[in-house]
Amino acid sequence: MRWAAIFVLVLIASGCASAAEPTVGQPSGGSPNLWGDVETVELPRSGLTARVAALYWQFARRGDKRLAVEPDIPVALTASDFFAGRDPVLARALALP
Repeated sequence: MRWAAIFVLVLIASGCASAAEPTVGQPSGGSPNLWGDVETVELPRSGLTARVAALYWQFARRGDKRLAVEPDIPVALTASDFFAGRDPVLARALALP
């Protein structure tokens, strides 16, 4: 039986707020340590429901002050790319060996 290496790339951008590697794209929209796992809570006096983050995920060392997760392979997205419907991040990922 032959085995092949599998290489997974995660494309990230400013709308992505999670840590992943290896990454291609733009800095994420959140730090590597973050609140997540949303739970629905009913507010007792108003009866309204709120969605709140319930767990703190620590992916980097305590006190890590980074505001974003930087991609391993940075790729800029320009306004002309956006309006022309081009995806330079995907193109760069597909061009990797």
